[in-house]
Formats: sequence, structure tokens, C-alpha cells
Amino acid sequence: MVVIEAERFTPYDTYTEMIYELMSAYTELRDHVSIERYGLPFSSFEENSSKWLEIRDMVSKRISIAERVDYENSV
Repeated sequence: MVVIEAERFTPYDTYTEMIYELMSAYTELRDHVSIERYGLPFSSFEENSSKWLEIRDMVSKRISIAERVDYENSV
């Protein structure tokens, strides 16, 4: 699971760029695993096919987004 902590006033552009980079990393990792197992990138499999589902489950997108908490200064 990937946990993202963001400041309340993080600029929207920064937030969306970070999400884009994270999704790109998942795509790259799924391609790597897929090529290792089957010699083909993840995108080459039909959605919901057995191989597509297997790779999707192996490299599942589990993302939690929360507001950053400053524990040192909280009461």
C-alpha cells in the first residue's frame, strides 16, 4: 500500500503531478512483472483476461491519501 500525506494547501498542480507519477510507476511495475512472466507488457493483454487479472492482482493499486499531521506540535 502506498500512503500519501499531503499538506492541506498543497497546490493542485503539485498534487495531480504526484498522482500522475505514482500511476506511471504502477504501470511500469506491472509491465516489468508481465514481461518477466509472459514476455509481453501488461497493456498487451485484454482487460479482464486471466493474465491481465493475475498481473493486476499481483501489483494492485492500493493508495491511501491523507492530510499530513504534525505530531510534534499536536496536542
